[in-house]
Amino acid sequence: MAVSRRPVALALCVFLSLCRAGAQHGPACAKWCPPNSVCVSGTACRCKLGFSPPDKLITSPTGTCDDINECAAPLKVSCGKFADCENTEGSYYCTCSPGYELESGGKNFSNESENTCRGDNFQNCHTAASPRLGLCQSPTHQNTPETVHLCPCPRFFCLLKLVAMSAP
Repeated sequence: MAVSRRPVALALCVFLSLCRAGAQHGPACAKWCPPNSVCVSGTACRCKLGFSPPDKLITSPTGTCDDINECAAPLKVSCGKFADCENTEGSYYCTCSPGYELESGGKNFSNESENTCRGDNFQNCHTAASPRLGLCQSPTHQNTPETVHLCPCPRFFCLLKLVAMSAP
């Protein structure tokens, strides 16, 4: 009984066609793209966000994608008062300066608008009648109907230099 080779040859042909078709789903990529980059085509790569040069195509195997230090000039991210910027590879984060902590108890934050750093010398400040003074809530200084403790309020925090004032 003779075995037909046609089905085997046909199956092999279909398999090879499918393999080639799979490779055509996207552009051919440059195999030499440097670390921290993405392939754009068979001849070009682009650095990922947080690495430079950010908008320029890399067209040579000798090109590199270097970390951008967001904490240094000219970018210099502002983390706000009582906070420091920490550069990481491809990004950054903000932390409270030594002696300060986030009101939430968290460890880091992204930018000045999320800054709630406070130290042992600070308490929450609640807006009072005066734009420069606020009502301080402190466990050691109780506000009573007769006496209200007001204090300077820099950026939503009260220094514990309380001024007792009579209630209006």
